[in-house]
This record gives sequence, structure tokens and C-alpha cells, in this order.
Amino acid sequence: DHVGVFSGLDHGFFARAGLDVTARPPSAASDSITLVATGRSDIGISYEPEVFFAQQRHVPVVAVASVVPRALASIIAAGGSGIRTPADLRGKTIGIDGTASTTAFVDTVLRNSGVDPADVKLVNVGFNQVPALLQHKVDAVAGVFQNIEGIQFAQQGLHPVVFPYDRYGVPQYDELVLVANSAKLHADAAYRRTVARFVTALGAATRWAQAHPQAAVAVMERNAYRDYQGTI
Repeated sequence: DHVGVFSGLDHGFFARAGLDVTARPPSAASDSITLVATGRSDIGISYEPEVFFAQQRHVPVVAVASVVPRALASIIAAGGSGIRTPADLRGKTIGIDGTASTTAFVDTVLRNSGVDPADVKLVNVGFNQVPALLQHKVDAVAGVFQNIEGIQFAQQGLHPVVFPYDRYGVPQYDELVLVANSAKLHADAAYRRTVARFVTALGAATRWAQAHPQAAVAVMERNAYRDYQGTI
């Protein structure tokens, strides 16, 4: 989901656009929006629903481009746990990432499946959903991607049971978006031009990655220590 960013860094797309780009992983899921809103980062990558929550609090951020234009987040349970449908989560513990959107999505999935959210325990495990489930500290995890953690769990022999949010009452949305400071976009022409150049370069880098999948895999292997979200 970040292959365009790291392809842009490793193969000079940003440099050719006249941009000196540094990618920084966050310490918490909401950090990208906070850093952009306070001007400590120019651009962030965050979940589109988190942008909605931030705007309701009058935080000066806006999505300027889509990074992942479809919903991927899911609730994932371990196979063999007896959890076959979301209704089986009643009385269980779910590890979440601490974001408002994940909590809201879990609530929606549960209610859509006839489960009172009060009958499920939510535990904030931050970005540690994978070890939390592998170590059986929780019965399921939420805020994880079916195409990333879902595959990782399968490789670990967990036989994951995946409940994509958008199949259980959550409307379709863009999973990840580029976030910019809305106040600066309005007031600062130079910032608007910088954001526009970044979006254009990211698009070019993403298309390069799509056309060169093996080279793109090598890019991600070189940058495998980085997290799923970040600021720029």
C-alpha cells in the first residue's frame, strides 16, 4: 500500500519533481493527521475515515489524493477459535489500533451481525495486532488489512477467518489517502504547488511500480522496516 512512496524515493520520482522527501513512520495511528495539522509534516498518509473524524473536530486537514482506493480493513480471527461469523464474536476480546474509525467500524459490524457491542471487549494494542493474535492475547484483531496481515497470519499457520468491514454494513471508502493541511492549502500558494507536485510524482511512481512488479517488490524489501502509515 506504500509501494508508490518508496518507489518514488528509491527511483528518483520525487527528486525529479524538485522535492526533497523524507518519510517518517508514526508512533501511533493518529499521528499523521496531528503532525500535518500542526505543520510539523507537510503531507501525511492516513485512513480516510480518520480524516472525517478529524474534520468533525475542526482539525485543519483534507484528503488530496487516494493511496488505496478501496476498503481493505477487516476483523480477523484465528481459525480453530470457533469464530466463523461476526456473531461468534459475542463474549470475545478484539484487539484494536486505538483509532476512532476502527472502533466505529467494529461497532457497525457487530450491530449488523446482531451483536450488542457491549458484549464484546475491545483492547487497544496499537500497531501490535499481529503479535497480539499470534500470542493468543486476544480472540480477534481489527484495523488490519486482509491483503497484508491476513496473508501474514496464513503464512504463520493461523488459518485466519476474515470479516471485511464493507461486507458487514460499512459503506465503501478509500482505505488510505494523502492528507494535507487545509488552512495552508488555502493561504499558501507555494505549499499548494508543493502538494500538487508530490501528488503528481506519487502517481508516476505508483504507475512505475504497477508496470515493474518485481522491481517494486525489491523496493519494499529494502524498506520493510517502515510502518503502514507515515508523514512526509
